Amino acid sequence: MRGQRHRVGSSGHRQRRSRSRTSIYGLSFTARDMESLLRDGHYTQHLSSSAPIFLMAIIEYITAKVLELAGREARNRGQSRITPESLDMAIHNNLQLRAFFWNTTICQVLTHQE
Repeated sequence: MRGQRHRVGSSGHRQRRSRSRTSIYGLSFTARDMESLLRDGHYTQHLSSSAPIFLMAIIEYITAKVLELAGREARNRGQSRITPESLDMAIHNNLQLRAFFWNTTICQVLTHQE
């Protein structure tokens, strides 16, 4: 085929291009960075090769959920951008996220309540 090039090894056979674990599993965040953070943090003596992938998938899911809820909150308030206040309200209005982020400060702006 025209335009496609294949790598040829020393034995004359085609070589496959190596793909990263991030692209294989369709993640947006890199598993390599998470693996280095887990290893540098000395959380365990042994680390399986799938642990960073699972952790990145969980973090990616939580990030997508928070951004989805914050986008809805911003749209309901008539805003075109997600602000720290809309993130804070999205987490505060969701029971599971509120329990997960119970000790986290996102926005330090005090709202005026009458």
